[in-house]
Amino acid sequence: MHFSYLGDDQNFLRNAYFDGNGNNSAAVQSFGTTSVVLFNPATNVTTTVAGTGFTVNASLEITSGTISSISMNRGAMDLGEITQINWSAVSFDAAIDAIEASNDYGPLGTLINQSAAVTIDATASLVAVQDYSSTSPWGRLTEFVTSPITNLDSQFSDRILPAWETIRRSFNLRAATLRTTSTKPQLATIFSIFLLPVPDHMRSSIMKIL
Repeated sequence: MHFSYLGDDQNFLRNAYFDGNGNNSAAVQSFGTTSVVLFNPATNVTTTVAGTGFTVNASLEITSGTISSISMNRGAMDLGEITQINWSAVSFDAAIDAIEASNDYGPLGTLINQSAAVTIDATASLVAVQDYSSTSPWGRLTEFVTSPITNLDSQFSDRILPAWETIRRSFNLRAATLRTTSTKPQLATIFSIFLLPVPDHMRSSIMKIL
């Protein structure tokens, strides 16, 4: 899976579907067997879901099809895209419903794990990518994503959670454990090293001390 940041909205995936209260406010604008276009009036984000075999029922709910890419834009600005996927459209729709109903990112994580590897590409982003806090969509997703993640940074001061997520997994800890660092000073130090901008030569020296 290739997840690309292209514009000035680091939360473009969430803004494609949800309003400020976490409700799915995206509505179908057009439908075809190979493309479904949605518009979220709360965020002015248009989403194009491309693939094959799309069908919907009378309520315009997806009933079949396979997604190969998802792209988002706000007016003339491309915000981001998800490519190199082969997702069930019904499963993706259910994953969006799970996020709305209970803030559950597990089903979306399951879809992402169908990819042998994940690339988060911010090289074309117009803003720093700092969407990896424990309360952000990616922050929650990393609890469920087990596929290896490669980060391609933007030109700005990104804050990349998967770096410390790799450390978490090496210690076989849940993210909630690592975030509670007051009783685990060594893990807190490791968290700091990989979350904050530290020169590579200093990282190796600090790791030797640990």
